[in-house]
Amino acid sequence: SGSKGLEFAKDMFLFSFLTRGMPFVDIAYLRWSAIKGRTLTYCRHKTGQQIRQTLEPQAMRIIERWHVAGSEMVFPILDATLDEALLYRKYRSALSLHNKRLRQISEKLGDDVHLTSYVARHTWATLASDIDVPIETISAALGHSYGCATTAIYIRFNQKKVDIANRKVLDYVYNVNA
Repeated sequence: SGSKGLEFAKDMFLFSFLTRGMPFVDIAYLRWSAIKGRTLTYCRHKTGQQIRQTLEPQAMRIIERWHVAGSEMVFPILDATLDEALLYRKYRSALSLHNKRLRQISEKLGDDVHLTSYVARHTWATLASDIDVPIETISAALGHSYGCATTAIYIRFNQKKVDIANRKVLDYVYNVNA
């Protein structure tokens, strides 16, 4: 589009997806000290749970593209020198701007597209489920506790897969394949 703001929003959306749906709050507060080589280790703001993951090459390219020399922060969203109260207000403002830009991108993409900061997270979880990644693994990837019901909220289940599973159960019960 030629808009640096929209390019940044697109890259933050993609970075979220590439990092298993990393929430915008965790992206905004992400410091260089959390990255060692290609390993990212951080604590989720919402739960305090430690997340560790390998940064894929696509994520590394986004980090490199937006790197600001001398900044303690990985992305130019927040200023690490601010006090905690001001930092939080700046984060809320950045989140609002990010979602506004994602709405602008949505409009460019068409009527059926409705991007928000959480769509990347939900999409990652749904796609993982679609390719039969176990829900326990998806829970761990999202930073949810083991067996957490919250994970199911993130996944838009493929109804066809559910129907196939039901058919398998019924076939088993009625010995169709016996």
